[in-house]
Amino acid sequence: MLTPAPHIRWARCAPDAIAVLDLRNGTWRMFEGTGARIWAAIVARGCADGLADEIAVPAGADPGATHTALGSYVHELRRTGLLTDAGTHLRTAGRARRWRRR
Repeated sequence: MLTPAPHIRWARCAPDAIAVLDLRNGTWRMFEGTGARIWAAIVARGCADGLADEIAVPAGADPGATHTALGSYVHELRRTGLLTDAGTHLRTAGRARRWRRR
């Protein structure tokens, strides 16, 4: 399950735009249109499953090519640290809490 990394803050700033702040380095990113739609879907669902078809079919685009492009886009969001696997930071936080109790 994907989720925004703990150091990420984000907000919808227009119906089709999302602002994302990386607190580690103070950089802002703006996602508009399809990028904002992808971000919102991942945050709501925890994954991008089925999203390629939702984007491709109404636009008359090739679902296979859209799936490939979407996979690359999500990989880039993970590589830059904006998205992470939900279990990764939850397990780390759980370990830290257990350590403090001892």
